[in-house]
Amino acid sequence: MKICCDCGILKPLSDFYKLKNGWIYKRCKVCYLDKYSPNRGKPNTGRFKKGNIPLTRKKIDGKQSNRTKEWCKAVKERDNYECQYCKSKEKLHAHHIKKWKEHRELRFNLNNGLTLCSSCHAVLHGKENCNLLKNGTSWIKGKKLSKEYIQKLSDAHKGKKLSEETKIKISKASKGRKHTEETKRKLSEIHKGMKHTFESRKKMCESRKGKPSHRKGKKHTPEAIKKMRKSHKNQIPWNKDKKTGQIPWNKGKKMSEEYKENHKGFNKGNIPWNKGLKDFMKGRIVSEKTKKKMSESAKLRYEKILAGDIA
Repeated sequence: MKICCDCGILKPLSDFYKLKNGWIYKRCKVCYLDKYSPNRGKPNTGRFKKGNIPLTRKKIDGKQSNRTKEWCKAVKERDNYECQYCKSKEKLHAHHIKKWKEHRELRFNLNNGLTLCSSCHAVLHGKENCNLLKNGTSWIKGKKLSKEYIQKLSDAHKGKKLSEETKIKISKASKGRKHTEETKRKLSEIHKGMKHTFESRKKMCESRKGKPSHRKGKKHTPEAIKKMRKSHKNQIPWNKDKKTGQIPWNKGKKMSEEYKENHKGFNKGNIPWNKGLKDFMKGRIVSEKTKKKMSESAKLRYEKILAGDIA
C-alpha cells in the first residue's frame, strides 16, 4: 500500500506506475493522467492530428506539395534519371536553375529544372564541405581517434574499390589544396623506410610510359641542393664492397696464332687516333646505353677477327 502525493489516498501498489529501475511512482495512475494528459477522452482537433499536415506544407505551392513532387518526377524523366554533370544515377535531386524564393512564376516550369546528384547539388549551392559544422570548423578538429577505431575503419574499407566517378569528385575537391607543415612532417615520418612493392612499381612504370619526365627542363634550387647534400652526408654508398657480377666478354678467350702474326707490328709507325686529344673524354660521363653499344660492337669485331673475316 502507498499514499498518492496528489490526492492523499492510500491505494494498493497496482494503482501506481512502476519505473524501469524497480521504483514505484509517487502519483497514482489517475492523478498522473490528470496532470500530463488533461484532454484525454476529448476529440482530437489539434494540428498534430493523425493525417493532418501543417499549414506550411499544406500550401498548394509548397515544397512538400504534390505539385512539386510531380514537377521533380517530370524533370528526372526528361533527363533519363541521370545527373547532368557527372552522369551518376544515384541519389538524384531536381534543382531549380533560377532560385525558388526569387522566381515564383518559374517554380513549376520544366525548363527551370535540372537533374543533379546529391554531391553535385551540394557543390552548386556552396555546400561542398559537408563534414563541417555551422561555424565552418570540422567535427573531428581537436579530437584524437583511438587505434581501435582507426583499425575498424581500415577493416571496413579493405577490399573496396572507388568508382571512377568518386575518384573524379575527390580529385576535384582536393584540387588547389596544400598540406600544412605539420601534415607534411607527419607524412614523411609515416613513409620513412617504406618501399614500393614490385606490383606498384610496375603500375607506376606503365602509367609514366610515353610521358615526359616531370623534372625535364627544370633545375634544382640552391636550397634544394643544400638539403640534398646534407641528407647524403656521411652516407655509405649502396654499392660499396659489392661486386657488380659482370663477367668480362673476353674472359677465357685466347687469340689465335694467325691473328697474332697478322697483327704483328700492325700499329708500328701509325699515329694514334687520340693523339693530342687527352682531355677529350675528361669529365665526360658515358650513359649505360652507350656502354652497352660499345661493348656489343667490340664483341662482334672480336668474333669476326677470330673467325677470320677481318684481317
